[in-house]
Amino acid sequence: MTRAEYMDVLLKLADDGRPAPLKLLIAARVRGQVEPVDVEFGDVTVGVASPPLERDEPDHNAILYTAFSILRKEPDARGLENLRRAVKELFLAALEEEEDLAAVRMLARLVGHLRLVDSEELRPQLLNQLYAYLDMGLGLDRPFEEVLRLEGEPLDRAIVAFDVWLSVLPILPDLSQHLAAKIKAILTKSCGIVDAPQFALERQFSFLFLAFRAFTKLKPADVASEWVGEVCRLVAKHSVSRPNLKGRWLAACQHQDVVFDANPKWRDAFVRGLGSNKNRQRLQGVNGAEFFRESLKLLGVWEEAEAKLMPRPASPERVPLAA
Repeated sequence: MTRAEYMDVLLKLADDGRPAPLKLLIAARVRGQVEPVDVEFGDVTVGVASPPLERDEPDHNAILYTAFSILRKEPDARGLENLRRAVKELFLAALEEEEDLAAVRMLARLVGHLRLVDSEELRPQLLNQLYAYLDMGLGLDRPFEEVLRLEGEPLDRAIVAFDVWLSVLPILPDLSQHLAAKIKAILTKSCGIVDAPQFALERQFSFLFLAFRAFTKLKPADVASEWVGEVCRLVAKHSVSRPNLKGRWLAACQHQDVVFDANPKWRDAFVRGLGSNKNRQRLQGVNGAEFFRESLKLLGVWEEAEAKLMPRPASPERVPLAA
């Protein structure tokens, strides 16, 4: 089957709202399955095989990204929503059924690329479903706050699920105080866990950075007043044995500056929290002040932080001129 023929089938299934064969096609593509998938069109059954990767395609998702680009230009959004719904259901099923981690990650990238965050119907569904998955300990009878104590593949799955949850979480959402308290507890617990040497691993820091970003979306002023400095301290401490941690953290700060620029209200809320005593002590301290300052500069808030936190030299008294 040619690429054009495959695309025609994929788009028709999405436009017609046929979730079962649509999910079969997407799942086969993500898994790299070359065997044809039987799809019924009236009385005719057609074997639909994924076309081979073209030279410039980075992975099997690329043709699905193209389908998304076509569907989002259609005046009727039903085809786009059907494609998004199929991907959402496949991703959740892959998590719950402990499918191969590579396929889970491919589906996670699809969730992000298809912009489920823009779907008023699917976004809250996915937020609630993923939160339930994480809060029930990934089926391991472990509270969400303790997920960071996992190791190996279970932790990798938690990181993917948390990352996708974060990708569909709106900025400054109108969510319950219970959820904000829960994410704060996760961030607090994560900082405590990575502060112990035996847990200072790359993947634990990946989860910590996600918890930081999640709480930044929910309570930016609280993050600015306390948590930026705390994460800087942990990164500086453990970068002695893991030098790439600083680069990863500073890249995250730079990315946050970009998204702040796109949402001035969010940035203003963050800036309001900068003038805390803890931040003042960090900038005036001996250890870690320069790294903290560098982080604030990459976050794009250094000028505001400096005005709020750095003592200004006293103006010299004016001496009256002699008459």
